[in-house]
Amino acid sequence: MSVKKQLMTLLVAIVLGMVLMAAWGLHNLRSSLQESYQQEVIRLSESALTIIQSYEKAAASGQMPLAEAQARAKAAVMSSRYGKDGYFFILDGKMNFVAHPVKPQLVGSSMFALKTPDGRSLGDIFSQAMRENAAVYYPWPKPGSDEPVEKVSVVLKSAGWGWIVGTGIYTDEINADVQGHAIEQGIALLILILLLCGLVWKISSNIISQLGGEPAYARQVVREIAAGRLQTQVKLNAGDHDSLLAGIASMQNDLRAMVGQVVSASEELTGTVGALSSHVAQVAGRASQQSAAASAMAVSVEQMTQSVGVLSGNAEQARLLGARSGEFSREGGAVVRDAADEMRQINQKVDVASGTLSSLAGDVSGISSIVAVIRDIADQTNLLALNAAIEAARAGESGRGFAVVADEVRKLAERTSTATGEIVTKIGHIQQLSENTRSAMQDAVGKVVLGVGLTDQGQEAISRIEQSADAVQHAVQDISNALHEQVAASTDIAQHVEQVATSASDNAAIAAEAAGKTEAMLVLARQLQDSVQHFKLR
Repeated sequence: MSVKKQLMTLLVAIVLGMVLMAAWGLHNLRSSLQESYQQEVIRLSESALTIIQSYEKAAASGQMPLAEAQARAKAAVMSSRYGKDGYFFILDGKMNFVAHPVKPQLVGSSMFALKTPDGRSLGDIFSQAMRENAAVYYPWPKPGSDEPVEKVSVVLKSAGWGWIVGTGIYTDEINADVQGHAIEQGIALLILILLLCGLVWKISSNIISQLGGEPAYARQVVREIAAGRLQTQVKLNAGDHDSLLAGIASMQNDLRAMVGQVVSASEELTGTVGALSSHVAQVAGRASQQSAAASAMAVSVEQMTQSVGVLSGNAEQARLLGARSGEFSREGGAVVRDAADEMRQINQKVDVASGTLSSLAGDVSGISSIVAVIRDIADQTNLLALNAAIEAARAGESGRGFAVVADEVRKLAERTSTATGEIVTKIGHIQQLSENTRSAMQDAVGKVVLGVGLTDQGQEAISRIEQSADAVQHAVQDISNALHEQVAASTDIAQHVEQVATSASDNAAIAAEAAGKTEAMLVLARQLQDSVQHFKLR
């Protein structure tokens, strides 16, 4: 229902209420006037009764005869008038007329003989009024008219003579008064209705102007917006910028723009969070792989450290063996020098031992071969030492090279030891031969000289062997020192790798937690997207 119809309905209700109030007021006015007329009739009847009672007292006191007193009483009452046509009538105890100023022909007739237009007996009506001591209403025509008019009458009975005096007033004057008041109230009510109509029209116009349309339409628009249907176009009057509907339309446009931005942002957020979740999952996987790789690296470094420790021990053993080989070489050199001295002392017998010296020359040739082998071993040892240094530099990546180098060093050390042993054996054989040929050295001086020369050469070879053994010992010592440093470096690397593994494990846990957070963020983004789907923008 429109505002105007609602206000008109309210106006009709107000008018009906005012009409009812006016009708109630007129009813109360009529009742009040009737009560006033009734009291007036009673007062008039009492005044007439007072006149009769005064004459009754005069007759009773002997001031005048009864007949004269009654005649004067009738004359006084009949002469009493009020209003335009008001009069009194007198009845005896049997309801017979004693006096009537308007219709004297009624004197002597019974009140019961008179009938009202509706067929009731006036005698019965007045008898009832006397019994109830109340005023009575009945229709009766005015003098000179046949039209019955409602009349209110009161009858009172005197105690002395038993006369009944009465009078009545026509109530058409009440109707005239009520009608006059009704006309006045009707005019006032009409003016008030016109004012209310103008006020309703003004209020409805102001409401429509402020709302920008009917409240039902505004309510429909608000319901559409509340339901999320933002695509509904708000109908506005031309030039309307300040009404409620204009504000609602502006709010709808702003809300549509805001929801559009939220929809775009939620879609972008969902995509971004989805990509972020994928990246975080990849990071978590890679962090886990990194943690596993770091743990494996820590194990490998630990194994490499142990291997380098073993290699360091083997290098130390090789150094000790090299030192012993050097000692053996020095001992062999001393023996050869002693042999040379002995051979110089037996220069006269060298000629006799020429054959033996020939064998000795062969043995010396064997010694030369052994020396060559030792020289080769020394060269290879140098190369291996170089390779060991290179492998030591690469120990951070792999420790297997050390094992190979250490094994080769061990083998070379064994060969060096074997060659040294053979040298000692050969020297011992030479000594034995020298002892065997000592008796013949007198006859082989020339051969002894040659043997002395060969012995000197052997001494030089042994000296070179000593030098080579010393070089091998120094190289092995360097290798051992390098391996000790490598053990320390490997231990430090293992500690750092362990820290890396711990950090990688922490990173994996953080990445897993971040993956959970991004998954929760993705759920929230999807919930936001589902929420904004409530709004329809197109």
